[in-house]
Amino acid sequence: MILSVSLFSTMQTNKRQSTTKKQSLPERKISTYKPNIWKYDHLLTLTSEYSEGKYKVEAEKLKEKVSCTFSNTICPLDLLELIDSIDKLGLSCYFEVETKAALKKIIMSVKTSSSSKEENLYATALCFRLLREHGHHASQDMLKDFFDGKGKLKVSDVKTLLEVLEGSYMSMEDENLLDDTRLFTTKNLKSLVSKSDYTFTNKEYNLSNSLSFPLAWRVKWYDVRKHICAQELECNNTNPMLLKLAKLNFNIVQATHQKDLKHVLRWWRNVSIVEDLNFTRDRIVESFFYAVGVASEPQQGSMRKWLTKVIESVLIVDDVYDIYGSLAQVQQFTRAIETWDPNAVEGLPECMQICFRSLSKICMVGLVVECAFIFCNLRRIPRCSPRMRFLSLFFPGITESEL
Repeated sequence: MILSVSLFSTMQTNKRQSTTKKQSLPERKISTYKPNIWKYDHLLTLTSEYSEGKYKVEAEKLKEKVSCTFSNTICPLDLLELIDSIDKLGLSCYFEVETKAALKKIIMSVKTSSSSKEENLYATALCFRLLREHGHHASQDMLKDFFDGKGKLKVSDVKTLLEVLEGSYMSMEDENLLDDTRLFTTKNLKSLVSKSDYTFTNKEYNLSNSLSFPLAWRVKWYDVRKHICAQELECNNTNPMLLKLAKLNFNIVQATHQKDLKHVLRWWRNVSIVEDLNFTRDRIVESFFYAVGVASEPQQGSMRKWLTKVIESVLIVDDVYDIYGSLAQVQQFTRAIETWDPNAVEGLPECMQICFRSLSKICMVGLVVECAFIFCNLRRIPRCSPRMRFLSLFFPGITESEL
């Protein structure tokens, strides 16, 4: 009997110790992120002949010829379509001066064009969209004269309807005319697409894209190749010299992006964060894609590389909060990041200290090199008052006031 009581007492003591030990361990959430799909060794071997200087020389010659096209183009509508093509083909950064001068010249001339009413509407809608895209003032009233007494557009031409639809997506708050225009054109174009005898030519392909994903919502650089292919099919309306420049420029820029990507990958391997923090997402290539979407031009290489590092750093911090850290640990980690005090991470798990040191190193290198603005931006990104409030969803019984 005494033995049984003693055994029961021992079991209870062990159970309490086990429970206490279990409760003392920080709760970790399970990561469901998919593994990295990129083979870095393969990406580091990428090469392109278009990084050679002879292609850049050829591109410069083509730019001079295209620049002359602006002065040789008299018709306002032709100028508008030239500017639109240059924008869509990813060449706008090379013709900023010419584009600005051309837009100023055609603002009023489109309204006084002697063409048919439908062509006037097409030109006016195109002008409206381009003016807003390039930061010029353009009133929605530019389209007002093309509505009938019932508030509907008297137009059935697909090309015109499509351009009006694209222009309507440049609307701002309380611009009801543009909102109504978007509803009207969307309804008419969808009706056209749904017809049984409807055939998908190149223009209809653009129409289908615009209905689901208008130009204003797209990342321009990632749409360039589609526009090159589309303009190749429009033999009658394409400037061969402009198309040749677009293809050459695309390959040259692509070669520059490959070079920048390899730089980022070498940096990523050197910092070896993934090996030290195996719970974090390895998304350096995806981060580079985001950076290219923001800064695609060849001369913006420094911004692309540093923005990639910032984005990946933010992902790592996000994983520390979402997956690894306990409540007390992320509170301490938050204070450390907001003050950038290296002593503030003492007592934290080694992986969280590694994360802090990596962020700090990125900031310091960015400050020493040409990108001092990275330091300021990276300091703001992880500021974690909103992040801490979000943690109340994961720690039951903890209120925002306690965070």
